[in-house]
Amino acid sequence: MILDSVIPGACGAVVYVVATMIALRIFRRAAPAAIVTTAAIVVYVVVITIAVVGSRLHFWALSAAYWLFVLIFLMAFGAIHKSISLRIILDLLERPQHRDSYQAILDRYVVHESYRDRTGILIAHGLATRGDSGLHLTRKGQRIAAGVSRLQRFFKIIESG
Repeated sequence: MILDSVIPGACGAVVYVVATMIALRIFRRAAPAAIVTTAAIVVYVVVITIAVVGSRLHFWALSAAYWLFVLIFLMAFGAIHKSISLRIILDLLERPQHRDSYQAILDRYVVHESYRDRTGILIAHGLATRGDSGLHLTRKGQRIAAGVSRLQRFFKIIESG
């Protein structure tokens, strides 16, 4: 019966969430996106391996159940982890009288985080260099940008970012 595989898939997703919570606390220097992605794949391989050794396996039902719950978690985690709106309201929660000026918020989140920090990342990863007239793409940056541009055209993505 299909439920014989859906239940283990859902249980595997629960194991994944617990393993992810533990890994996020242990590997503090690693990127959270790398942790949640790697954990999803590792736990999936373990779940499939256990299911193969066990009795009946409905591979697609088990996989569908596992990835459904894992992707729901990943979408929620991504929204909580990277939401600028949530970061702003959490920041306001910590401020005196739970308020701050519009300009201070703009400087902190747009100027500093959206521009300065990101240009620093591009330079650190060898994708761009800083010159007299601004940022310049390196050959590596040009290759990656060209590849992304092709993917965006393929998927008909007109605006991004």
